[in-house]
Amino acid sequence: MKKQIFKITLVLGFALFTFCSKEIPREELEVKNGIAYEKGKATPYSGKVFTLYDNGEKKEETTFQKGKMEGPFTNWNQFGSPLLSGEWLNGKKSGVWTEYY
Repeated sequence: MKKQIFKITLVLGFALFTFCSKEIPREELEVKNGIAYEKGKATPYSGKVFTLYDNGEKKEETTFQKGKMEGPFTNWNQFGSPLLSGEWLNGKKSGVWTEYY
């Protein structure tokens, strides 16, 4: 019985990791009625979204859940230093946001 529970937990954990590890560039999203979709898909997008500077450095990263921003947000300068960080909750800013200079 314990082995079955362990196996189920392992499989679910792997599936959750795989599901949450999806990451696409922001230009691959389209917004309809306030909900983000991956272009060409009918279900709201869940996963990470990023933008890049021309030099290839990451500019922004945030997470979407069911088409709305949900979770951590970070914005960096073109040299990789953080500029802004905070949390989204159901598509709205939540809690303390930190601006770096």
